[in-house]
Amino acid sequence: GDGLYSCPFSFAKYEVGIQDNPHRHDYNVEQYIEKAVTQALKQASRFKTNHILWVCGFDFSHKNADMWFHNLDLIMHYVNLDGRINLLYSSP
Repeated sequence: GDGLYSCPFSFAKYEVGIQDNPHRHDYNVEQYIEKAVTQALKQASRFKTNHILWVCGFDFSHKNADMWFHNLDLIMHYVNLDGRINLLYSSP
């Protein structure tokens, strides 16, 4: 994230969610993997620990929980398969 409460991803109605079917014209999972890895490594460079926290907040920003968590689950799945970083759900 940006250090505030925003996640580096947005799945608002005007933005395309994750499409992981390579036979579709809007296949984009690799773009999301690269964005996640890039953002995580950038944020990690500012910390002394091996763990960072992406707070996914902002009041009233997530109006469709099913879509939001479905896309986050896909990001986590594919980023973890990639192996450069490990994403997981956690509570503070």
